[in-house]
This record gives sequence, structure tokens and C-alpha cells, in this order.
Amino acid sequence: MGNEVSQTTPSAPGAQALDARLQKKFRRGIDLNLKILVRGERKTGKSQLIRSIQTSTFHNTYTPTPALTVQSFQLPEAATDEVVKVDFWDVVDEAIPQKKGEKAADASTCNVYQGAHALIVLYDPREPLSFITAKDIIYNRPDHVPAVLCRNFTDCDSGNAVKTEEAVAWCAEAGVPLLQLSLRNAFGLRELFHFINSIYLDHRCRSLELSLALAREKKQRAETEFSSSCKEQNYEAFLSRLAAKQKVRRFPAQNSPHEFPLYSFC
Repeated sequence: MGNEVSQTTPSAPGAQALDARLQKKFRRGIDLNLKILVRGERKTGKSQLIRSIQTSTFHNTYTPTPALTVQSFQLPEAATDEVVKVDFWDVVDEAIPQKKGEKAADASTCNVYQGAHALIVLYDPREPLSFITAKDIIYNRPDHVPAVLCRNFTDCDSGNAVKTEEAVAWCAEAGVPLLQLSLRNAFGLRELFHFINSIYLDHRCRSLELSLALAREKKQRAETEFSSSCKEQNYEAFLSRLAAKQKVRRFPAQNSPHEFPLYSFC
């Protein structure tokens, strides 16, 4: 897709260091760090989705992801003139231990929703259980986390146990969008980027609204102080304060340095 991507966020479970190019770019400063969760049953294409974003390649073989991993990329410059780092959390509900007795990071060992900005949930229409799991994930997410349900394997549209009409009806009732994907040929990825960009822009709008509210509060306070100062103007009192300051400057040792602030308004 033309976006720079790497495994990242050393503080996150399963994360690895950024590559040199992203390290150099992000070292200059990040305006926003988005955290996007990717969830669903195994074999629904979570890791392939992130791989498609990373390299625009498709792997026909399935390799189970053993534990929660994090991959990062920069939001395309066409979407924003700010530096926006996006962390994709490939969430595994139950990790596969690589060593006996090892407990790897998964959805049961950490609060994946902490600091999350959005949720992408995938399901395989050929597997009814994956649709049930996807619905449970969306129902049980925190209310403040926007979600999109992705119907993967659109290229395998024969013999589906979960009809598209059923998913459309459920999404309408749940108030979440339904996106069709075919990661074999990148179908639906453009729409997914629009979703991610909308999450960034929503955060940007709320930030600007807060800044505007603070600016209006300061403007009102300045107008009040201006009106009050105009009413309290007194030239004789001003001359008296000015003479006192000049006296302090001529005889600094005879006065406390804090008695008359030299840089205050007369």
C-alpha cells in the first residue's frame, strides 16, 4: 500500500523494535499514536490483514499466531499532514505456549482495550462459530471504542453458512458497519483505510473542539479584564506608581526587591 510498517511499541506485549526508517521518522515527534485492535477467531485472517497493509502480499499457507503481537505503520501522508503512528494489535484470545509452563500474552493476560481507539473484527462466513464470536466481541467491547465487522473470504463465496443478509441485518441492529474483504486480492483495504482515517479525524476534531473551547474561555476572560481595566483607569495613581518605581531604581538597597515588581504594569 506504500506505507512504512514495522513491529513496534516495546511496552506492548509481543512487540518488537521499530526498523531504522520508522525510528528516524518517529524520533522527530509523533502527533498522535492510534491503537487499533484486530480480533476474531483463529483462521479468520487477522495476521494476513496486517500483512496486507504492511507488504501488499498474500500468503496462501496458514501459520497460527502464538501470542498477541503489535505492528506499526505511519498513516499515509495523503490523509494528514501530521505524523500519525498506527499500532495494529493482532489479538490472540488464547496464546500457544512456545515452552512448557510459559504464559504468553493474549486477551486473557492484558486489558487490550486500554487506550484503544478502534476495533476491527473479522469472521469467516463459512464458519458459523466465527460469526458468533465476532458478535460477542463487538457486544462486549467498551462503548467508546468504535468497531467495524469484516466479512473476510469474499473470494470464496460459495457454500457460506452465514449469509450476507444475516450479517447486514445484525450490523444494522448493532449499529456497526459491515465491510467485505478479500485479502487474496486486497479487496476492501481501501475502505478499511477510510475507516482508520475517520478514527484519526474524529480524534482530531475533538482535540480542535477542546482547543477552541479553551480559546473562547481565554477570550472571554481577556474581554472582562479589558472592560474592568478601562473603568479603573486613574492617571494620578499611575503617576504615583511610576514615581515609586523610579525611586526604587535610584535607591535599590533601601527597598525590598519584592516590594515593587519592576516588570509589572504601572
